Amino acid sequence: MNSFDVFDTLLARRNLNSEPIWYHLQQEFSIDNFVVNRKSADTGSRNLEEIYNKLLDEGAIPFKLRDLIYRREIELEIESAIPIQENLDRVEHGDLLISDMYLPAATILQMVRQVGMDKQVTIYQSNGDKSNGSIWARLVNDRPAIHLGDNQHSDVNMPQLAGFTSELCTQTHLTSDEYNIFENNFSNIALLIRESRLAFNGNHKQHFLVANTKNLPMLFVLAELIHRHYEKRNIVFLGRDCQLLQKIYNAYYNETTPYLPFSRAVAFSQPEEAVNYLKSHAPSKPVFIDISSTGGTWERLSNDLEVCVAIYSDQAFYTSTRPVLPKKFSYLTTNTEIGQTNLLLEMFNCGDHGHLNSLKQIDSKLFTANFSNPELPSDLIKTIHAPIRFAVKQANIYRDAIRNELSALDQHQLVNKFGEFAMGICNQRFLLKEAQHFLDQETEYLEQFRK
Repeated sequence: MNSFDVFDTLLARRNLNSEPIWYHLQQEFSIDNFVVNRKSADTGSRNLEEIYNKLLDEGAIPFKLRDLIYRREIELEIESAIPIQENLDRVEHGDLLISDMYLPAATILQMVRQVGMDKQVTIYQSNGDKSNGSIWARLVNDRPAIHLGDNQHSDVNMPQLAGFTSELCTQTHLTSDEYNIFENNFSNIALLIRESRLAFNGNHKQHFLVANTKNLPMLFVLAELIHRHYEKRNIVFLGRDCQLLQKIYNAYYNETTPYLPFSRAVAFSQPEEAVNYLKSHAPSKPVFIDISSTGGTWERLSNDLEVCVAIYSDQAFYTSTRPVLPKKFSYLTTNTEIGQTNLLLEMFNCGDHGHLNSLKQIDSKLFTANFSNPELPSDLIKTIHAPIRFAVKQANIYRDAIRNELSALDQHQLVNKFGEFAMGICNQRFLLKEAQHFLDQETEYLEQFRK
């Protein structure tokens, strides 16, 4: 048997602490100074029933609303609970949950069920027995093999003084990357990133962290820039690099914008079929969106295709001569402005399919397509895509708050943020070795266009 703390160990709050819940109650029930009075009523030795009785005794809440506010606080606590998956996965049948917490034991058990714990456990709730050490004296003959918790005093020092083995967990705190994002006008994006991290317990953790703290916020900024430029236009996101961007854009801007696989190989070897394919699979008068381009692909195709890329690669090109940019080719920034990007940017935006190798046009509207196999292992692709899938799943919770944050920045600020996140991906050179197979294949793929 092992024992576990609950709050900030097995589950966390979406908003770091309970204050947003109390502010919600203050506004919902129009009670002046509720947050201040709610804080002062919680001395650390009272349960929730006693806290509300104290609020009632001091006239801080109306008698007729007492039970209603009490139940509503419990509802909001349950709604705000999010899993710390790495620790939840350690719980086994027969383990013991120990919580110094004002919420009732039944509510605490409901919360761990809510975040996905399916093991059969027992629970002990108190208002300070961990902190004062009395729970450990009572468990001396039924001692857990290890106790896991987030509080240095209650979960580590006190059990160790009683001869128990204990372990401190710190996952619930903002990481340095998350804190920097939080402090730089993106607090809700940072909270989403934190929630995504806490929900993840898979392979390739370093890749996940880069995808979560660099690529995901980059895609949010890029989606906002595209929305500002083309809100009233038909747009098409091109593959493979825009598969993840399309998912974020549609989820957070309530759009049904299409994603269309495309490639340099088709543009260079089958220019006529490529143009027909693009036009037949797009709505009227579209803007085709890509993340990065030298312009070489579009130089080969019809000048009436309108293209916008996030980064114009003006410092390097894969063709034998520098491409001449078509008139309808536009961009948001350049490598000269933000720094020289590399293939890591493509890797972290790699779709779940391989290159589009060739097209066969059967008639004016009917095409068949041939794809290569993905260069990355399927489990690595799954990890890189995980933060975006999670963000899409949570869009109903975060959409308005994140869009409000993004809308507060002007064009110049957004482009600078986009560049920072993009270069943040490209500077993760410690991942180059593990990604060498992908990079070698991409380099070989690009070399064919220099001939």
